[in-house]
Amino acid sequence: MDISVIVPVHNSEIYLEACLKTLHEQTHQAAEFIVIDDGSDDKSGAICDAFAAVDKRFVVIHQKPAGTLVTRKRAFALATGKWCICLDADDKLPFNRVLEIEVKLANHHDVDILRFDMECFGATPEKIKNYLNFRKEWQGSIHSPYLILDAIYNKAQIGWGMADKIYRTATVHKTLPFLEEPFLCCGTDCYQLFLISYFSSTFKSIKTEPLYSYRIGSGISTSETNLDKFKEQAKILFIPNYLRDFLTKERQLSKYEAMLSALSFRLIDATISRFDLVQYPDSNSAFDLLLLNPSLIKEVIEQLIRRYQTNQLELAEKISESRIFEGKPKKIKRVGIFYHRYFNGGTEKVIFHQIPLLIENGFEIFLITEIIDKKQEYFLPSEVKRICLPKEFQNGRAQGLFRALQHNKIDLIIYHAPCSPTLFFDNLVVRSCGSAFIVTCHNFAPSTISLFSPHWGKYSSYFKTVDALITLTSVERDLFSAYEIPSFLIPNPLFPPICAKGASDLEPRPSSFDKNKKHIIWIGRLENIQKNYIEAMEIFKNICSTLPDVTCHIIGKGETPLEEKYVRQFISDNDLEQRIIYEGFLTSADKCFKYADIHLMTSTFECFPMVLSEAMSYGVPTVLYEMPYLELIKNNKGCISVPRHHVEKASQEILRLLTNETERHDCSQKTSEAYRSYLASNLSHIQGLMSLIHKIEEARVAKPQRNDSFIELWESFVSFQTETNYQPKVNIKEIQISAYDQKKISRYDNCLSFFLNFAPKDSYRYSFSKRIAKWLYSIIKDKNIKRQD
Repeated sequence: MDISVIVPVHNSEIYLEACLKTLHEQTHQAAEFIVIDDGSDDKSGAICDAFAAVDKRFVVIHQKPAGTLVTRKRAFALATGKWCICLDADDKLPFNRVLEIEVKLANHHDVDILRFDMECFGATPEKIKNYLNFRKEWQGSIHSPYLILDAIYNKAQIGWGMADKIYRTATVHKTLPFLEEPFLCCGTDCYQLFLISYFSSTFKSIKTEPLYSYRIGSGISTSETNLDKFKEQAKILFIPNYLRDFLTKERQLSKYEAMLSALSFRLIDATISRFDLVQYPDSNSAFDLLLLNPSLIKEVIEQLIRRYQTNQLELAEKISESRIFEGKPKKIKRVGIFYHRYFNGGTEKVIFHQIPLLIENGFEIFLITEIIDKKQEYFLPSEVKRICLPKEFQNGRAQGLFRALQHNKIDLIIYHAPCSPTLFFDNLVVRSCGSAFIVTCHNFAPSTISLFSPHWGKYSSYFKTVDALITLTSVERDLFSAYEIPSFLIPNPLFPPICAKGASDLEPRPSSFDKNKKHIIWIGRLENIQKNYIEAMEIFKNICSTLPDVTCHIIGKGETPLEEKYVRQFISDNDLEQRIIYEGFLTSADKCFKYADIHLMTSTFECFPMVLSEAMSYGVPTVLYEMPYLELIKNNKGCISVPRHHVEKASQEILRLLTNETERHDCSQKTSEAYRSYLASNLSHIQGLMSLIHKIEEARVAKPQRNDSFIELWESFVSFQTETNYQPKVNIKEIQISAYDQKKISRYDNCLSFFLNFAPKDSYRYSFSKRIAKWLYSIIKDKNIKRQD
C-alpha cells in the first residue's frame, strides 16, 4: 500500500459527498481511504457506506462521538500505507491525479514530512489571504526535530495545519502512544503536528501545483464564532499542558520551554480573537471559558490587557457578569493597600491611620505603591511590607502585580484610587488570582462626577466588577447602588482624639505660629481644579490687607515644582513674606490646628476632607466653599459655607470671625459639638471596614437592585451638565462656527486656563507674557503676508 488517506467525519452531510467523490475518482489504486464516522446523527454515516460499497479502497468505521483528535488517532493506527495524508470531510482533492503525484513526490524526496502547496475556497479574498498568511509561503529543508519545531511553533515560518503535508506513516505511528485523548475538535493539527515533528528527523517544503482544496468557513476553526463553537475552540488552551506533560516525561522540557511559551502566546491570541466576536451577554460565559486552564490564566489576562489597552470600557461591559467577579467564601488574612503614591495628601493620611487599625485586628499588611520616597512618607509600622509596581502595563505592571499577589498570598486589595486609569485591569489581575477587591472612593463626590460627566459611564462599568465600593457620602452610596454597584458608607478613618484648645503638648509651638497673632491655615495639595490654592492665596491677600495682626499659613505640596514656585512668587510679588508663610509638606500638619484660629478650605469638591475632621476635632471654625452633601457638616453647625469661587465672600466671613471674639468662640464650641455628635452617631471606620470584610469572607455582599427612575433622573442631570460645560456660549442661529474653529476655540480655552494657573491676570508675568505673544504674532502674521505676496 503506497498511501493512506485519513478522513474523520462528523455531521458533514452537506459537503461529504463532494469530498469522498474526489477520493473515489483518484487514479492511484495502491491507496486506502480510512473514513471514520465519529457518531454523526445526520446522513454522513450512510454516505460513507455508499462509497465503501462501490470502491474497495474505502475502509469505513462507525464509532460513538469521541472528537476529531481521537478519531484521527484511531485512523492513523489503522493506516498501512508507506505514506499518509489528512483530508477533512468539508474539503476535497482538486483533481484525480493528486495521490499519484503525492506518492511520487514523497518517494523522491524521502523525508518524514513533506509540505506541498494548496488552494482555498468558500470565503472572501480577504479571508483566503489571511489563511494563506498563517500557512506561510516558505520553501526549504530542515534536518533536526528541534529545528522543525522551532520553525513551526517558535518562529512561525510554517503553518501547523496538517492538510498540506505528507507524512511517513512509520513516523506517525511513533507518536500514537504519547497522544492524549481529550475530546478535542479544534487545535488538533497544532497538537498532533508537534508530536509528529518531535519524532521527525527531516522536513521539506517544496513548490507544487495545489494538491489540496481547503474550504474556509465551514470547519470549527474558520467558521463564524458563537458561544457553542467557542466552547470547543477554547479547549485549544489546554494543548500546552498536554505537550508539557509529554516533554516532562521525555526529560526535554527545559530544552523546549521557550517554544511552549511562544506556542501558548499564539494559541491565546487566536482564542482571544475568537472571543472578540462573541456578543454580549454570551461574552460573559465566553470569558469564563478563556480562564478554564489555571496554568495559563496569567498569560490570558496579560494578553487581554494588551489587546484592550485602549478600549478597557468595551472589555468591562463584555465581562461584567463573568464568574470571575462573583464573591467566593475565603478567609482573609493578608491585605494589600494600594495607592499610587504615599506622601502629601488626605488619602495618604487615611492609609496612615488605616494600617495600624488593620494590624490590631490581626491582618498582615502590604503597602502597594508606584512610588517610594522615604523622605516624604508617614511613619509606618516595621511589619508593613512594601511593594512597588511599574506605572504602565507596557512596563510590566501586570506581571509585577501577579508576582506580588501570588508570592505574598494576598487575600484582599483595598484600592484607594477610584479614578486610576489602571483600576479595571488591576482588578482583573487581582480577581484572576482569587483575591477580593475593594475600592475606596476618596476623590469622588457628586460635583466631581458632574465635572467629569463624559467619563461617568466608564466609572460605573468598572465599579460593577469590584467586590464592594466604599463611599464617604450617603449621596454617592445611593447613586452607585442605583447602578447595581454594591456600595457601603463607611466613615473616614482619620479621627484624631478631640483636643482642647491650649492643652499641653510635649511638642514645642512652631516658630511660625506667634502666640501674639491670629493664625489662619490652609492645608491641601497645591492643585487648582479641586483645591483652588490660587483662590486661597487671593483670600489670604485680602485678609492681610485689612488686619495687621494675622498670619496665614499654606501647608502642602504640588505635583510639580511649578505650584510651589507660584506660591513663593505670589508672596514675594505682594510683599507678604512676613504675613503669608509657606510651610511646605508637613507629616504632622494636623498639629498646626492646635495653634490655628480659622481654617480655610477652598475645595470645589470633596468626599470626606481629612483636614475638616482635624479642624473640627480641635474646635477650629472652618470657612469653606459650599458642599452640602458632606456628612460632617450636614447639621450646619460650626462651619460657614460660602458660594464656590466667591473669594470676596470667603474673605468677609473670615474677617468677621477674626474681629468678633465672641462669635468666633461660639463657632468653635459648635464645631466641637458637631464633631462629637458625628462620632457618636456613626460606626468607627474600623468597625465598618471589619463588617464589610466579614461579608466578603462569607460571600454575603449582595448586588443592589437597579433603580431605573433614579438612574433616569441622574443621567438627565449629567446630560444637562455636559451640555452646560461643553457647548459653545454663543447663539449658533446667529453665528455659525465651523468644527475646525470650534476645536481651535476649545484648544485656546484649555491653554489659557492652564497658563493662568501660573500667570494670573493683573500680574506682572501676565502682562509681560502678553507683550511677548503679541510680538511673536506680529512676526508670524508679517511672514504669512510676505509668503502670500
